[in-house]
Amino acid sequence: MKKRNYNTDSIEVFSIPIKEESIEGYAVYFPKALRELLQVKKPKHFYMSPIRSLQETIKIMFSDFLFFNSNAEKFLNQPWLFFRAPFDIEWLKEMIQSWYKVHFNEELPASILNDLSIQKEKRIVDITINEAGNPIMKDFFTFQYLPKHYADKIKNPLFVESLGKSLNFIPIQSDQKGELVSWPPERYERNEKKYYFSYKITFSLQTVPFSETPQMYLHIGLVRWKTDGNVVTRNRRLTVYIRGNFPWIVGNGDKLPFIPAKIKRVKTEGKYTYFWDQKIDQVIEGMNIPARISSLTELEKDAESIFEGINDSNRFSVSIPYSTQLFGYHPISDGAGFKERYEIAKAAANEIGLTGNFLNYPRVAGASKVYSKGLELSLPKNFTIYMYYSSQEWLEKAEEAILQNLKVEKNENSTYQLNDTLIQIKPIRISENLFVDESNKMELLNRIEKMVAPTTFVSGCLFELHDKEQFKSWIDPKDYIRNLFAKNDILTQFITPDNPNDSDKKFEKGTLDLFRQVGILSYRVMGLIKETTQYIGFLYIEKNKKTSKDKIGFPLMVRVCASGVMMAIPNEGWVSYSEGLLLLTKHSEKYSRNYSKQDINKFIYSLLAELEGEHIILFTHSQNSRRVLPSLNNTNLRADYFEPMYSNLSVVRIRDQKDNETPEWCAYRHESEGYSAGAIPESLPTGVYQLNDRVFFSIAGKSTTQSQMNPNKTKLESPTSLFHKPVAIEVAVPVYHKDFSPIELAKITHDLRKNTSIQYDKDMTNFPLPIHLALKAKEYAFTI
Repeated sequence: MKKRNYNTDSIEVFSIPIKEESIEGYAVYFPKALRELLQVKKPKHFYMSPIRSLQETIKIMFSDFLFFNSNAEKFLNQPWLFFRAPFDIEWLKEMIQSWYKVHFNEELPASILNDLSIQKEKRIVDITINEAGNPIMKDFFTFQYLPKHYADKIKNPLFVESLGKSLNFIPIQSDQKGELVSWPPERYERNEKKYYFSYKITFSLQTVPFSETPQMYLHIGLVRWKTDGNVVTRNRRLTVYIRGNFPWIVGNGDKLPFIPAKIKRVKTEGKYTYFWDQKIDQVIEGMNIPARISSLTELEKDAESIFEGINDSNRFSVSIPYSTQLFGYHPISDGAGFKERYEIAKAAANEIGLTGNFLNYPRVAGASKVYSKGLELSLPKNFTIYMYYSSQEWLEKAEEAILQNLKVEKNENSTYQLNDTLIQIKPIRISENLFVDESNKMELLNRIEKMVAPTTFVSGCLFELHDKEQFKSWIDPKDYIRNLFAKNDILTQFITPDNPNDSDKKFEKGTLDLFRQVGILSYRVMGLIKETTQYIGFLYIEKNKKTSKDKIGFPLMVRVCASGVMMAIPNEGWVSYSEGLLLLTKHSEKYSRNYSKQDINKFIYSLLAELEGEHIILFTHSQNSRRVLPSLNNTNLRADYFEPMYSNLSVVRIRDQKDNETPEWCAYRHESEGYSAGAIPESLPTGVYQLNDRVFFSIAGKSTTQSQMNPNKTKLESPTSLFHKPVAIEVAVPVYHKDFSPIELAKITHDLRKNTSIQYDKDMTNFPLPIHLALKAKEYAFTI
């Protein structure tokens, strides 16, 4: 046999087909008397209802549940908690009593909990097939408890050949998934400092459109631990893991689970103070157990020793997973190595009982070869580009990038005629200090308003601004600048101050992103799209106001066609993409409500009816639209949806990796032409892979950020390498035009991901261009 090469003809996905089975456990029902008492309690200090606060506390304190019914107080005939194993119910009563006293400063009458009991019950994994041919889990809680049940089957250490050793895994309590982390963690030393990481296995139960068998997906990731103190969060809450010998927890020693808990951040007198969310430290102190949880002050001073687990049975360890919620840098890059990903997933699947290989899907198409260099520069008749700068070096590089992308030579008056467009480039020095305390938002707005240039037509600006790391103690002004400038017809793109360590492409890509906001397309896109076809991306925008609990919820569509890029928002009809971005800000008060499903369907139907063309392709994002377009959910997805109304319509539904809803995969080569068959974890192919007649996976190849990454290395061998693996984007085609097959539409979707967004000229975007442009429009849906 010849040595394997990297040319692969299929992929294996890390999934296990689900079978019907019964699972025994122990159920607790919500006490009626407790519900009646808490419904009338409305203390001022609660940011959530007392019932929800109690439930969040129980999630932290009792880690052994297979599912948690957050609506149990409304449906007393359904289980509230469902546990793996029996325990003394008196512990739960004591915890509830302690929680009540901590939050209400009074004793809970013992009679309130008289009917709190635990009883043995059985849950049935019952799969039925509806008339549309899609699977339905009759017990909705299956999506919570079955992933944990599968994770529980990993009882032995998993041998990982590429690492040359076995890994022991312990559980992390999770609402919707089964999660395991390798423990003890792996250690990496640099500059006499110690850093840690663990491998993570996530089990996620998913149904697949037009497929009768649900799948349990396995995702292999990495948890990087923060152990150097200096915990500064971007958000008001930070998730950490606590671990200790609660008397009621099933498990001991190395198998004790991690329990997610939240730390709450409060700023007083210019300094941050951190508290345990739900006051769990006080709840633990109020119980009759000889244990305590580390204070946040201790965690700051001695995070490493607390993390390593000092032999103190009376103190719960606290581990902080590093994430984008934290300011600062971690020397260990994200992502597990490709070889150990496959080996860990395979070992876990074998431990659970999978025999043979993972499911295998063939490659059916690749990306079209279209000339991709250059831009189709279609600009307004008059267009001014302002350059808001602090440093001369930044200004010079920004101007150079603009001229290079416009393909013009610098002249003395900075005015350029490009086709039918008169372009002016105007520098403006930033005159105001934008570092403003979080409590003084109006002062920030006043400073920004002083700098806005007067305009009479749509303009753009490049703005020199530090990244959010520099604003950790102040308001990040980015959204406020974009909002106030947009109200004056100026589109904004931010570029950080000049730094020798930054990429040479920073200014070029920033300029291109500004051009993207004007609706400029690449030559590759113009070579892909057909004059007779309209490419539509639908998005439901839901975004909290920064100043209230209200939500902005409204539909939006972006249309890419031979004549350019258009946008549709309620009450406006089809307008140019740039005008649509400005309207999102100017008229944001119109959209400060949630549109009904009927409103949204009317919005889509009426706007599609206005379009001309032989073919209309409507792209939707599953996780975004499922609540407002229920007909496109997995359960309801039908092959005849939309067909009676529009004969020229195709519908493509995209599902991405959010919440682990699409599987991890590995390249696979069948035996042929003298090459051996088998998985090739280090290969990163690109293409379209077919699951069934209507469902496909679109997979991007190796990104430009991975040019220095060695795919043959493990994380232990190369901890600082970023092992980013392209995700499998699920493409479902419920409706297709009579002249196009589902495979052809999957290929069009894949093509519209590749090199189509001008600022990512060498990489694939997560979504096809119409949805990508709709997602980018969310930047302007900000209300101050």
